[in-house]
Order: sequence, then structure tokens, then C-alpha cells
Amino acid sequence: VHSFPTRRSSDLGTELDETSAINFNLGLNLNQQNKGNAEEYDIFSGSISYSKFLGSNLLIPYIVYSKPNYRSQADINTVMIGMNNRYIINNQNSIVYGANFARNKYDNNDKFSTANLKNNETLGATLGYDYALTQTDLFNSKIFFNNIDADIAYNSYESSGLSISYSHIFPIGVFKLERIFQTDSYKAKDTFYSSTINRKDNSITSQVTLTGQLNKVIPCFDNLDKDGTFFYYINFKNNNMNSTLLNFNTEKEFLTLGVTKRFNFNE
Repeated sequence: VHSFPTRRSSDLGTELDETSAINFNLGLNLNQQNKGNAEEYDIFSGSISYSKFLGSNLLIPYIVYSKPNYRSQADINTVMIGMNNRYIINNQNSIVYGANFARNKYDNNDKFSTANLKNNETLGATLGYDYALTQTDLFNSKIFFNNIDADIAYNSYESSGLSISYSHIFPIGVFKLERIFQTDSYKAKDTFYSSTINRKDNSITSQVTLTGQLNKVIPCFDNLDKDGTFFYYINFKNNNMNSTLLNFNTEKEFLTLGVTKRFNFNE
């Protein structure tokens, strides 16, 4: 199955002083695919974040709201609060760390009369390390853990994993290679699929991303975007998941294209 998502978003941001800023974001993701509509969706999202430098620490608390609308699944309302922080050791080394809490609530209707059984709360944490080999080359490694408690036990699970990435700055934008290894271990058997097998999913995700200012790849766009506030996003992702329950064995490929317009209140 090949899917073809598009992404549109708008950023609003302003500096509060020399060490802090606030940012707002609104986004809409649309996905269509060439075989069926099982994975087609549109996702509306919005967020607000605050960034603050305190000595060697960069603190970024945030709030996110998301409403995915999958064609073959019940709609979800997600509210998340968290922080993505960084401790800067020196020009080449830094430690990244964060935590988040989210509440996911599914919409019940005539078609999805038991969707509320998936309602859950998620508590997560990340810890990573950045190494800048040069001014244009960055290596990153990160471990993460999430605990998902659903209203019914067989939808509850623990998720953990490791991501490794390499980024390089080109004149036209930032190129990034990333691989993510993830394991999801479910806390109870889902007897609809099996009364004897505990579900455990192991997945590997590989992706290639290129992001940058739109006028760097379309020179004539300079006349329309003199301040460089339009940004493009290109991502190709392959996800391969193996599960102890064969129903959940999947391999998916995604191609995402997006354009973002950024506004600055100080201008």
C-alpha cells in the first residue's frame, strides 16, 4: 500500500525578550492512498509552546490538541501537555530530555459503538544525546518509554525504543536520515484475536526527510517571499511491524509533502 499525505500548517511566533519566546501552530494533515481507504485520514492539530534559556538549559513546555479523523476508525480527541528540554554541555555536545502526559478520548457513534473502550492516558519520557561533528553535521540518539493505560486492559501496553539519526545542512535545507526501533508489549490478551497469545509488536521505521526555506529550492519565489517565511517539508517513511498476532503484521510506506507559512509578530 502506498499512501500520499499532504501537510499544511501555519506558525505564529514572537520573542518575549532576549531569552524567551512563544509559538503557536495550526496544522491540517490529509492522507490518501492507492488501495482502499483504511488508512486515509485528515488530522487537525493546534499547539502552543514557550521557550526559555536558563543558563545552559533550554526549557520548552508545550500544550497540544489533535483531532484525527480516520475513515475506518473512530475519531480521537487528544490533549497533551509536556516539555522538550535541552542541556547544552558545549558547542558540540548536548543532552535532550523530556516528558509528556496525554489523554485520548474516542468518539462513540452507531458505527463505532465500543470506541470508548480505547480511551486512554499516556505517560511518556525521552532521553537523548546530540553530537555536532561539524557545523553542518549532527548525530542524535534517543531512548523513549511510554505507558498507555486504556479503559479496558487489552488496549493497555508499554512502549519503548531507540531512535538514531544523522542530519546534514545543505544550501537548500536540512537532510535527515533516521531509524527507529520500537517494542509494544500489551498488558492483557485480546480474546477477539486469541485467548492464548500475548500481543507484542516489534517495529522498525526508516525515514528520509528534507526541510528548508521554499525560496532556496524555487529561486523565483524570492519575489513573493523576500523574508523567507515559507518552508517546505518532504518525508519518505517505511514502517515494518512484526507481531505475535499475525493480524497486525504490516509494512507501510508514506510520502509526505508539506508547506508551512511562518508569521512573526515583531515584524
